Amino acid sequence: MGISLSWLAVHGKSAEQVRTELGLRSTGRVASYPEVEYSDVTLANGWHIVALYKETTLSEDNLLGPMSKGCEVVGGFSEEHTSFITASYWSNCVLVWSATVEGGGEPVEFEGIDLAKIEAIRQASMAELADEVGEEDLEEFEVDGNIPFELARELTGFVYYEQRDDEEANPFRELVPINFSIDIDGKPLVAADLLALM
Repeated sequence: MGISLSWLAVHGKSAEQVRTELGLRSTGRVASYPEVEYSDVTLANGWHIVALYKETTLSEDNLLGPMSKGCEVVGGFSEEHTSFITASYWSNCVLVWSATVEGGGEPVEFEGIDLAKIEAIRQASMAELADEVGEEDLEEFEVDGNIPFELARELTGFVYYEQRDDEEANPFRELVPINFSIDIDGKPLVAADLLALM
């Protein structure tokens, strides 16, 4: 089936501030990332990552824009079984770039990204793949699906599908929603939902 996951990375706000703005709190327990509803980790480079399993919420513009006030935010979403992949970068409530790949990799829809950068990522991915499978088998593979997350990795150092070097010493921790008294469709309304309704 493949994984379905949204995530955001924030630079310039504390982990506690990010959690508060999203209406989440840490349980302190190590999370079985990525297959736990909410989880987070702060990387050594200062980017704070929050992941949400099986939901798109953390990659949506109406959350990322306000969240980026006074800081930098990168959001991403992957629906592996449909090959839908998207990422975007916001700085102080302004969308800097976005990239989306759907249905296997072509075409890449992008905004605010230099074509030369897209091509450089494509060529680097092809070279890496050639080392793994050999030049003769390259035609069977599509590398454009890597582009949104490679763009995000350049900024944050994070890509959801690769194990980090410090994974054992600095694991994802489980988060839970801070519930409000209002329910929508039987689900607790959290701060992220409130932002989406604005």
